[in-house]
Amino acid sequence: LANVISGPYDGLSCADAIVTNKTKITTPEIWMIFLSADMVPPLVGGEKCSGTLSFGRKPRIKIGQTSALAIPVCVCVTELLTAGWDLEYARNTREAMKDLTIIIGTIGQSIMRSTDEGNTWERVGPRRGFPYEALVRCLAVHPSEPHVVFSGTERGLYRSDDAGANWRLVDSVLNPHYIWALAIDPVEPDIMFAGTGTPTPAMIFRSTNGGSSWKRRPVNVAAECENVGTPRVTAIAVDPQDSRNVWIGLEVDGARRSADGGESWTDVEVVHQKDVHNIVVTAGPPKTIFIVVNREIYKSTDDGVTWETLGMQDNIPWEYPRTQNYLRGMAVEPSRPDILFLGFGDATPGTAGGIARSNSMGKSWEVLPLPVQPNSTVWTFGLHPADPNVIFAASRFGYLYRSDSGGNSWTKLRREFSEIAAVRWMPG
Repeated sequence: LANVISGPYDGLSCADAIVTNKTKITTPEIWMIFLSADMVPPLVGGEKCSGTLSFGRKPRIKIGQTSALAIPVCVCVTELLTAGWDLEYARNTREAMKDLTIIIGTIGQSIMRSTDEGNTWERVGPRRGFPYEALVRCLAVHPSEPHVVFSGTERGLYRSDDAGANWRLVDSVLNPHYIWALAIDPVEPDIMFAGTGTPTPAMIFRSTNGGSSWKRRPVNVAAECENVGTPRVTAIAVDPQDSRNVWIGLEVDGARRSADGGESWTDVEVVHQKDVHNIVVTAGPPKTIFIVVNREIYKSTDDGVTWETLGMQDNIPWEYPRTQNYLRGMAVEPSRPDILFLGFGDATPGTAGGIARSNSMGKSWEVLPLPVQPNSTVWTFGLHPADPNVIFAASRFGYLYRSDSGGNSWTKLRREFSEIAAVRWMPG
């Protein structure tokens, strides 16, 4: 379900959406469907009927059991569900969003930013409040205020209120820490999590006031581990259905779970796998947790009580000669929580890579066609619910790809970068 669906009566100019009467909505004031540009009051109740809402020449949303209506209305999803609505998924074929800002977190070149489709780029530095040649490991975009962006660096946390044009240091206990991972609660965005690590100790911090101040949370993490020395937090995932459930991944010290919003944490035993690269929680149905380790993906539909492997050494039909499928980045399509994207390669950082997509919650995968073979493992993705068709993907060594078709086709942007650790985009 996309956060907001809006557009004129003669056609939706919005993301794809799926709503069923089993959908759980916890913040009805955020989840609104605008069926018309006319801001008429919400309509709830009334005689139940069946039919189709048409937008222009083609029907966009089928209605099973609905409240009777004569004109398009603006309604709250929770009220729709209460009234027995069942909105079927319909693919939006409109042109991909053009008015957007792209920001890239690099290792040693600070923030790179483009406001013209990636044709030209600006390196954001001290004149814009950002440290020169910073090591940027992570970026987080506010879920309801897309121009608010946070950046994790080796010099603490930075915040931008204008889509990355200008930044300021968030003066806090995070200042001396190298921040490797950030997450914002999608339901209560004032709650945020930050994970630190190599070369500073691996720790978890939580903010309850939108990132203004932070407190360390009690997580037991090894002081030293194999291969990387001091471990680092490589993933933080907040459960979209129950934000009290928070998952973190460590390289190389396994995974942890909190069931109380970060107050306490327990170890997650996934067949003794310690090299965790990514964690994703998708609403499904069914709600599913995916833990990505270097050569495998583990999947749980019961909040980590049991796990199954996806057999990723055989489940990616990649023809490039290699000794392994090395797995790294993972993302969920914002409007279709059953669709997953996976970045992979032949090693770390590797000499080649690719992008795989699953339309079956990870049961099967297809390798997506790229115009140029990545020069290293595909490391990270950038998606936004404002337009789920627009996807950015980056290789570790600086290749940047864009899809305007939900991953069906891709272009490689002309500009190449230094090491890329994070990529995000936002509307406007």
